[in-house]
Amino acid sequence: MTTKSRINCIDDDNPKPAWLQAIWQGGPDIREREERHFAEEHVSAAQYSRSRRLALGAEMLGKTCIYMDQKYWIYCRDAMIGCPQKPIHTDIWNTLKVLVESDRAVCPVAYPIYAETFKQGDLEKRRIIATVIDTLSRGVAIQPFPELIRIELYHLIESNLKGIDTVYPLRRLAWTYTGWVVGEIVYYSPIFTAAVNDAIQKCMFDQISAARFSTIIEAMADEGMPPHNDNVEFYEKLNAGATQYRQEAATFEMAFQGEVAGFLDGIRPEITSFLAHQFCTATKQPAPSPDSPEAVEATRLTRNLIYHAYRLGKWTTQFPALHIGSGIHAAVRHRRQPYKLGDLWDNLHAHAALGYCNAFFTEKNLGHLLSSKPLDYDKAYGCRVIWKEKEVLSYLESLMK
Repeated sequence: MTTKSRINCIDDDNPKPAWLQAIWQGGPDIREREERHFAEEHVSAAQYSRSRRLALGAEMLGKTCIYMDQKYWIYCRDAMIGCPQKPIHTDIWNTLKVLVESDRAVCPVAYPIYAETFKQGDLEKRRIIATVIDTLSRGVAIQPFPELIRIELYHLIESNLKGIDTVYPLRRLAWTYTGWVVGEIVYYSPIFTAAVNDAIQKCMFDQISAARFSTIIEAMADEGMPPHNDNVEFYEKLNAGATQYRQEAATFEMAFQGEVAGFLDGIRPEITSFLAHQFCTATKQPAPSPDSPEAVEATRLTRNLIYHAYRLGKWTTQFPALHIGSGIHAAVRHRRQPYKLGDLWDNLHAHAALGYCNAFFTEKNLGHLLSSKPLDYDKAYGCRVIWKEKEVLSYLESLMK
């Protein structure tokens, strides 16, 4: 064992920001871990990070997962600092703390929560709500949505090709650490050997995985609001499109089929990538170009297979991103409701909550949409959707028994 970290990227002679000090954790345990990563050349960085996420997923299967949209995080923030909007918010906050501290429940964070935290215009408010998230999330996050969609797509096809018993439960694959809530970054330098790059990547995975949500918020304090489509112009385009194609939403079923088709068209690159992976695995040969006639046709056939399986009702919850997102958009279009500012985040909250959690604390309009016909998604996914504060507290108290 060496006496100094082999990847000490911080110059101790120069001042370090507090958030970087929080991520960079020195000491004998860290050095020992680094030595192990450098010694285990047979374990790639991809294998190591996957094993860590699978272990986390196994833990999550044994816990009650409670997803809260931003409203309830704000309630808990105000209760924590002794300024609750209502007395019941203090009861909710205190009960959640007990459940989490006793390992009976966890409140995972997700990218929409990260993005909406930056809507708290005051830096101090962002810091406080981040501390609340640290307390209740226990460092657990749901995979960023592009990665989650890829996981769901691969799981859908693999489980149907090889059998459901040959793949991990989808609910075990959805988890990561709060440090990676916006996506994983893999370090690589051509000046190092493959083995050294792998070792550095494993060390980096460990360091960022241990970072608290408040550390990530602090690190991004000067970057401002993350890029997103949650603006007036975006919703004006959505509403214009809904008006233009109103005839396609004469029934909910028609609207749903149209949304499914649009979703699948949007993920054609992911379908092509999956098929290329399957081809390489089966033949040990390089995959054809994504633009080749063979690849384009294979993508088209796979896309159509999934579309018709949903059109005929053969599949439902097997692909949560497609099912939940398409259903919400179809219900809104069929009711001829205009999209309003914030609906984008509501849909993402619903995907994370319904697909992977036991309960969803949200606001009335979204909660009612999800838990009534034609969706009834609370029943389909076995997720309690609650918006009344008294019912939230009652649910939490039932977990204490």
